[in-house]
Amino acid sequence: MTKKDLIAKVVEELGYKLDVDSEGRLFICFQMKEIYIIGDDEDDQYLVLLLPQFYDLDENEVPVALTACNKITREVKMVKTYIDKNFKSVSASCEFFYTDEPSLKLLMENALFFLSIVSSVFRRTLKELSENE
Repeated sequence: MTKKDLIAKVVEELGYKLDVDSEGRLFICFQMKEIYIIGDDEDDQYLVLLLPQFYDLDENEVPVALTACNKITREVKMVKTYIDKNFKSVSASCEFFYTDEPSLKLLMENALFFLSIVSSVFRRTLKELSENE
């Protein structure tokens, strides 16, 4: 079974459909968002689930948003939040190694959970940091 076939099987077992965009990237629709699944053949058992641009930034929010991203990345070990290179939006990712199909399923389910709440956690953290300035 190829890596893509295994991912498709696990995604289906979780109740979702694996899609491919026009550039050949794998993604699933999850809670009205597109979550991209990134992995290369060199690291057979490594995946990244990416939630791109979940929060649009105003120019004056960038410094506090950087602090919020760092705080979330430090405190929520499986999630990395970061400001895109254009300083216009915030994205999040979950990266993990898996050993077999059951571990892939569990880790993917956990990653989807974390990505489902990261927007709320980011907004709350941003608000708390803004109030403390």
